[in-house]
Amino acid sequence: MIRTMTAICVALTVVLTVAGCTASSPEAIRKEAQSNADKYVEYMKAGDFASAYDKTMHSDYKRQLPLETFVKFREGMTNTFGAVESYQVVHYDADPERQSVTLTYSVKYSKVPEIGQEIIMLRREGTEWRVMSVEPKMPQKPQRVQDMPTPMAPQAPQAPPPAAPPK
Repeated sequence: MIRTMTAICVALTVVLTVAGCTASSPEAIRKEAQSNADKYVEYMKAGDFASAYDKTMHSDYKRQLPLETFVKFREGMTNTFGAVESYQVVHYDADPERQSVTLTYSVKYSKVPEIGQEIIMLRREGTEWRVMSVEPKMPQKPQRVQDMPTPMAPQAPQAPPPAAPPK
């Protein structure tokens, strides 16, 4: 009887350990979450926006934003800034109270020389980390300012504005 109870307790402990097997160290959590965030960015790089949505997004995100809207937005970004050429994680933050992880990626797009960012927040859904939100911070194209004086350079004389025609 004692052997049977001991065997049951050991078996139950093994089952509970395997079923609840989630990372607990900050590094393990980062790796788990980053694995899914990397998949998301790889789908962006491949231009496969529907798969990114279907395979990496949290169900709460999908309830808030339909697939068609997501795909149209990402296609517009690609038309404007180009395809994702490369990416790298530059910041990681975990919020244990909200059970979320935020990863900031620097992203190189094909049509602009400046580096952009994608801030990806993930939350657990079951045993997986899923993308809950994405905040693209696109590179700003330099604005040309007309007749902006440069330091130590002589300024060109400014012509007065034309007079208004008589009424």
